[in-house]
Amino acid sequence: TGVQTCALPICSDQPMRTLVEARKVIENVLSNPVNAAELASCKSLLTNGYSTYLADPKNYVDAVLMRYSGGKDVLTGYNNRIGSVSADKVKEIFGALSEGMRIEYVVKQ
Repeated sequence: TGVQTCALPICSDQPMRTLVEARKVIENVLSNPVNAAELASCKSLLTNGYSTYLADPKNYVDAVLMRYSGGKDVLTGYNNRIGSVSADKVKEIFGALSEGMRIEYVVKQ
């Protein structure tokens, strides 16, 4: 559960397999309690990973461009936003993903 299910096998040559695996992860998260230690670990991974990503000037410039051209501010207070995610919010997001699974398109390029 939890952190282990965050690692989703992506099979670019088998998009339907990837979709089935994604469904399993979503349903697993919805049917089990969110473990506080695993949630904290995921938050730490995200925060540290994003800090590392932004340490590269090219990535930082890309983030600034996204902020001003795409209207998505991924810089301001990202640590606080990641830190504020609760177990209830995780369930809410995965619930929305589950609802969205009623209609799916797989495009193979």
